[in-house]
Amino acid sequence: MWFLGNNEGDTQQSQTSNHNNNTENTQNQNAQNDQKMNNGTQQNNQTQKSNKGGDVYPKNTREYYAQVMLTSFGDYNQLPNASMTYTPVDMSGQSVFPYNPNASAHYPDGVVRLRTSGIAHVIFKDNNDGTITFYDNIPAKFQEAEWQDEDYSRQETERLLANGRTVPINTNLPKEDIDYVASLITQDGLTSYSGPVNSNTGSSSSSSSASSSLSSTKVTRSNVIDLVEDYEGHLLDTTKYTFKEPAQFPDGRWGFSILDKSGNLVGSYIIDTDGTVTKYDENGDPI
Repeated sequence: MWFLGNNEGDTQQSQTSNHNNNTENTQNQNAQNDQKMNNGTQQNNQTQKSNKGGDVYPKNTREYYAQVMLTSFGDYNQLPNASMTYTPVDMSGQSVFPYNPNASAHYPDGVVRLRTSGIAHVIFKDNNDGTITFYDNIPAKFQEAEWQDEDYSRQETERLLANGRTVPINTNLPKEDIDYVASLITQDGLTSYSGPVNSNTGSSSSSSSASSSLSSTKVTRSNVIDLVEDYEGHLLDTTKYTFKEPAQFPDGRWGFSILDKSGNLVGSYIIDTDGTVTKYDENGDPI
């Protein structure tokens, strides 16, 4: 009986001990789960933070220019052409109307033009206070006849500079958007302004011949579209056609094709090394 009674006591003590151990194990497991949840929350927060800029990127880096462009357009889907590249050009002190500097206002120091391979561009000035002024209405080309009038060009360029759009730099952009647009920027830093392609304002009509010669022009990736637009006498119509990315041939010439919005080939341009532009129809015959 004594042994039975002692065993019952031992059994009760063992059960109590097991209960305490189970409680302690449960508490430890709960604590571990809480820690895992906290760690997961911290990781999620860190991931979210890594996807947001939060600050202005270092000036004149590709990421900075991407931040500027996304501040202007709002979303990378609003860019004129998803494959178009942009080169940052220092416009400080340059004339707004490049074909007659004496009849033009001049850009203040710090103005940058993100020049494209097409007709779009972004012109802006960092105000060094968290804001940027965009000069949205300055044309990429000056084709209207009134630009020949010096009084008009002087007054109009002054008006364009005085009516810039000043906005805060967007610091809440997804990092993946920054990275994508930064890949379209050709370089860190600034390149020097090299002036317009030639002395024409682009208001002249197209030549009746299939080619126009600009023998003094050095053909580069950055001015291929400019040469074609000077040849045509107007901006390329991107609402009606898709213009493929210009490519350089082994012999130094440049060329690109023209597609309609259904993706059908409708023509192409070949630009010789001396600046001569030749247009071809969909069959490859000169026009």
